[in-house]
Amino acid sequence: MVINNNDLIGECPTWNYNNNTFCWIDVEGKKVCSLDEEKKIYNEVTLDKRIGFISFDENNSTIMGLEDGVYIDNKLIYVPSTHQDFVRFNDGKISPAGNLWAGTMAIDQSEYRAKNAAYLYKFSENQKCTPLIKDVTISNGLEWSLDLKTFYYIDSPTNQIISYEYDIQDDTIKNPKIIIHFNDKNSVPDGMTIDDEGMLWVAKWGGYMVQRINPITGDIIDEIDLPTAQVTSCTFGGRNLDTLYITTASIGMNDEYAGAVFKVIPGVKGRKTFQMKNL
Repeated sequence: MVINNNDLIGECPTWNYNNNTFCWIDVEGKKVCSLDEEKKIYNEVTLDKRIGFISFDENNSTIMGLEDGVYIDNKLIYVPSTHQDFVRFNDGKISPAGNLWAGTMAIDQSEYRAKNAAYLYKFSENQKCTPLIKDVTISNGLEWSLDLKTFYYIDSPTNQIISYEYDIQDDTIKNPKIIIHFNDKNSVPDGMTIDDEGMLWVAKWGGYMVQRINPITGDIIDEIDLPTAQVTSCTFGGRNLDTLYITTASIGMNDEYAGAVFKVIPGVKGRKTFQMKNL
């Protein structure tokens, strides 16, 4: 375990290459957290809105998705025309082409309008916002293959990982295909990352684990068991990108490790995240 913050919904683990710190968010706690393990320095900032994702560019500008839109260094720059007041941003990453890809979900999943109310968007230069996938319920994990020809995507309630053909020149996707359908009725896939062997690491909300999956065959080839159920996301970090950081949630839970951040050394390395170029 790295730290036990009892995050309500710890999410979006991110390695900040500008200062070699590990960062993550607490969605319902409305917090941005960072930890420099070498210097043993922890910092957190509390916001006035729920936060769905965080990223950094090479100048250490902060890109965040809050309830009402996308911010850079606390300045609101994007509000999609399709955005509703009952949805919020949830998970986002910079694409290989340097654009921000970010999805949404309904704030209250118990409401009838939660299903198919969200989108996955691309945000590019000149404040252009393009819906890439519509009729989404909970936009979650997103990642690109090592050869940058395939995009992987998770809409959690579908219990699936979908692959798309990816064109880096246009930063577009087409031809969706189900590559894995999870059969566990007690958990759903959440956030994910990729290692240097091209395998996906998928957090299982409700499943007490992170699974390593071969996206070509769909086989589950490894599992990391955790002492708490609501596993939200994972990313590789550390100076050598050999550490897998894992976030969890405590909302609705009362066990000792709910909402803690964990790390493991899985024997493979990650890929450096892409840098924003076009916002």
